[in-house]
Amino acid sequence: MKQVPRINRTEMKRFISFGIIGAVGTIINTAILYGLTTFAGFYYLLASAIAIEAAIISNFLGNHYITFKRSDHNASALKKFYSFQLVSMVTIALSLTILWGLTTTFGLQYLLLLNLATIFIVFIANFLLNRKFTWTHAETG
Repeated sequence: MKQVPRINRTEMKRFISFGIIGAVGTIINTAILYGLTTFAGFYYLLASAIAIEAAIISNFLGNHYITFKRSDHNASALKKFYSFQLVSMVTIALSLTILWGLTTTFGLQYLLLLNLATIFIVFIANFLLNRKFTWTHAETG
């Protein structure tokens, strides 16, 4: 009988921290999306791309200084930001595709709810890709 692998406590703490910081980014994303579409009249996909980028910057800063604060001391913050940004560009494309599909299916009247669903769907991929490419040498201990 195979044993179930134990969850590394440090990685679980990072995952939770990444999630909390992502929740703050979600609030930033949603507020900007709402403001740009409701008050500034932006097209929702353009507004979403801007909102996502603002959340990316917020999330990078939070994760760099909180979630992974003790990792990759040799890599510069700028290099990590570029990596984080590259991963985020992949997840922006994924997010916009999912949001478009959901709004096409369910309607724009549910935009904010569908945006939250999209963020949730992309969250795990975002964590795994950033763990692999941005904070590659983080201690696992």
